[in-house]
Amino acid sequence: MARLPAQDTNDIVGRALEALGSGRLLAAALDRLGVRADVLAGHSLGEWTAMVVAGMYPTSAVDVFLDSLRPGSLAVPDLVYAAVACGAPRAAAACQAVGGVVVSHENCPHQCVVCGPADAVRRVLEVLRTDGVLGQELPFRSGFHTPMWEPYLDQVRDAFGRLPLRAAEVPVWSATSVAPYPGGAAEVRDLTIRHLLEPVRFGALAERLYESGVRAFVQVGAGSLGGFVDDALRGADVLTVAAHGARQPGLAGLVRVQAALWAEGLAAASQRDGSDGPAEVQTGRGSAVGGSGSSAPGGGGKAPVRRTGPAVRLDLGSPIVRLDADAVPAAPPASAPVLRSVPDLRGFPTPSPVLAAFAAILDEAGDAAARTMDAWQLAGPGAAAVPAPAPLALPLPGAAAGAGAASPQPAAAEEPPLRLSQRREFSLRNLPYVADHCIYEQHDDWADDSDRFPVVPMTTLLDLTGEAARALVPGRVVSGYDEVRALRWLPVAPATDAEMTATRLDADRVRVEIAGFTSTVVRLAEAAEAPPKPDRTPLTGEVPAPVRAAALYADRWMFHGPGFAGVDEVTAVGDDGIRGVLRTLPAPGALLDAAGQLFGHWMQLRLPTDRLVFPVSVDRVRLYGPPPRNGDRLLATARIRHVTATTVRGDVELCDARDGMVRARLLGWTYRRFAADERVWPMKFTPHTTGVGEPQPEGWVLVRTRWPDAASQELVMRRYLGAAERAEFATRPPRTRSGWLLGRIAVKDAVRRALWARGEGPIYPAEVRVANDENGRPLAERVFPGEEFPVRRDKLHVSLAHKHRLAVAFADRVPVGIDIEALTGHPESLEQVALAPDERSLLDRLAAGDPDARQEWLVRFWCAKEAAGKADGTGLAGRPAQRRVVRADEDGLVVAVPGGPDREVRTRTVADGADRYVVAWTSSSPASSPSAPPAAGGHLTIPSSVTVPPSPLESP
Repeated sequence: MARLPAQDTNDIVGRALEALGSGRLLAAALDRLGVRADVLAGHSLGEWTAMVVAGMYPTSAVDVFLDSLRPGSLAVPDLVYAAVACGAPRAAAACQAVGGVVVSHENCPHQCVVCGPADAVRRVLEVLRTDGVLGQELPFRSGFHTPMWEPYLDQVRDAFGRLPLRAAEVPVWSATSVAPYPGGAAEVRDLTIRHLLEPVRFGALAERLYESGVRAFVQVGAGSLGGFVDDALRGADVLTVAAHGARQPGLAGLVRVQAALWAEGLAAASQRDGSDGPAEVQTGRGSAVGGSGSSAPGGGGKAPVRRTGPAVRLDLGSPIVRLDADAVPAAPPASAPVLRSVPDLRGFPTPSPVLAAFAAILDEAGDAAARTMDAWQLAGPGAAAVPAPAPLALPLPGAAAGAGAASPQPAAAEEPPLRLSQRREFSLRNLPYVADHCIYEQHDDWADDSDRFPVVPMTTLLDLTGEAARALVPGRVVSGYDEVRALRWLPVAPATDAEMTATRLDADRVRVEIAGFTSTVVRLAEAAEAPPKPDRTPLTGEVPAPVRAAALYADRWMFHGPGFAGVDEVTAVGDDGIRGVLRTLPAPGALLDAAGQLFGHWMQLRLPTDRLVFPVSVDRVRLYGPPPRNGDRLLATARIRHVTATTVRGDVELCDARDGMVRARLLGWTYRRFAADERVWPMKFTPHTTGVGEPQPEGWVLVRTRWPDAASQELVMRRYLGAAERAEFATRPPRTRSGWLLGRIAVKDAVRRALWARGEGPIYPAEVRVANDENGRPLAERVFPGEEFPVRRDKLHVSLAHKHRLAVAFADRVPVGIDIEALTGHPESLEQVALAPDERSLLDRLAAGDPDARQEWLVRFWCAKEAAGKADGTGLAGRPAQRRVVRADEDGLVVAVPGGPDREVRTRTVADGADRYVVAWTSSSPASSPSAPPAAGGHLTIPSSVTVPPSPLESP
């Protein structure tokens, strides 16, 4: 798309009209794309654009006012501007030395603008240049933002006075007062006049916005505001991005804004999942939209969001993001037709043919994209697919019919091929025995198999790779495996298609890869190797095992079903190993998987924490003699070689129970340890009666982040989320996933606790599905066993909130509200935005001069207002002063609600390490004691009560 052309710099009115028009146009485009601000601000003329976009002036009145202006009709003083590369104090000193020149724009610590008569400005530039400061005269004259414009005020004073004023739909901050615009019409008009006579203090404004909670700055247009913000907030955790520029004009700039906000976790409004209603946006960070005056002024979209100014929820632990001009606009997922979201601007006023053409181009692009997407969807994604060449066949178990099950037979005189490859489907249809290898338990008649997470065992993959190697080099037997690596789970529900490739390394070795999932080197031989002598070294500190083999499966120490339940006995456990008896089962890989179960059971018994383990690699596997027959019993010994905070490494030997001969050795078998503390670990055994959430005496639930890494987070995520929720989780920006998951866990556990209190039986987390209503408020739906779709049979109201590493949720029969906020980082400006004068007086009395007490009561006030707003189903809607705290003491607070009954709110502080937080919840119903899970099950069935000593092998 062509860029917007620059306007005649000698025509002040023409430039102003184009700046206002382009700013409004881009603001409307961002609004239609769902990019909506918590706060609006502007630079010079951009501040007036922000007021217009925020609805402070009716659109019709603005259009009439703009139509009344004519190019060349505004008289201005003959004053010039110059930009200088230093801060305002240094420039002001030079101006004072020369005389007649003032600082008009305090942009940032390393740049400002001076204004005055041309000769005087040039002398100022010379003074600064001798001091090593660069400067340049700017190509426009007006005298705005200086006292020298006062004689010219009558040209606009009456016009501004006649413009009707309304309350801002989104808070607007002034770069003159460095504060939000006042509420009274007279005060607004007075500040508008001051704006023409006083310096633009944009650097100070950026600092105050940051102090008030803003962490993302979107420039609605081209210009240098992003650079000013970066300089003013050097080293701070902020995002700056422009919606239009020379390298990303038009649609590219809009897409770039969306991509940048998505990457930062600030999803567009259409993707937001408010914790509670339209006032709850779980972006974790506040955003400001601003525009420039001299380049391309802008404003922001209008929509109520979670907080304004300092009350924005922040994620201070996030890394800083810098988007420079060379950044490539990020594309959305292939399933998201970006151009279908091009804003419909046909009804938006455009004051010039250029902007009208720009709007028309947007319309045309949107219509063309919509037609293209409709045609593609009707044809189907495979309509234009290019047929792939037929792959060479590999005779693997589970191959689909017709896929080529027979081994390729090379001519007698030919060498075997160097490589075979074929795409395979791994599914329950092709590998039905994997139904007994599901990581997660659900109801027996649960409809969605993917919620059980059936995955192909690593040892089964060994069998499959061995068959692939024999297909490449026929007539050989598999004698072992080297460099076995499991890269990630290979699920079979839904089915997984993967490329399987066998590559001959030499006469006895074939590397087999299932792309993205596993890699191993298969060793081949003419015949089975003779077995070595067994290792009969006793275990250190050997004692009888505390858990019987039958209990391994009945009590879910192991998740395996009958097809993989191959541990017959657990005979002894020691400080450095474990012994048992295994039974050979028909499923491919079942015997070695049982060996891994025994090995993993030592970790469950002897590791003091993080006992949730899964295999990730094996250095060497050696097989001896003929393969065991179904039903054969083998003596297994697992020896622990090395334990770290994240892994356990050891060796396993299998001997025939009849003659004692070695049948297999697995050397350098490494298991990965996943985070599993005192609340995560019990859910392995009884997920239907336990939860990660901590039930509180007042009836709400607190959830803490209990995963130090993404892999551990995934295990908890799959424990709690159903298929539809996992799909939603996957579409979220990575940095927002943890907070989103915390909120889902909190709601599910709060709902389960409430249902248990009403006499419900066991409830798995996946049975409670969390959604949002049309206003963004969370809904708890129930998916019953045997049913596919959720229903709302349980009349429960839910509310949730999260902050940093914590989430809270409340579920009750009556509307409820809950909120959480940190007890740090709340500047005085929060009081100005969030509290009315009578509330500040109440705060004075409660704090009694103690600054720490004042901060805590301030946060209590804020959280109480949030909780009351959520209980009413509206949230704060960007206007925290509408709800007032009228009474407060240690027992609770009372919040006055416009047009409704007062809300009683209780508060409590909770700790997360060294950090403290305030939790506030409505108490319109009597507080209930924490509900106990059903008697059937619960912690009583968890065999974690076995006392085991710390392992002497544990090392950092």
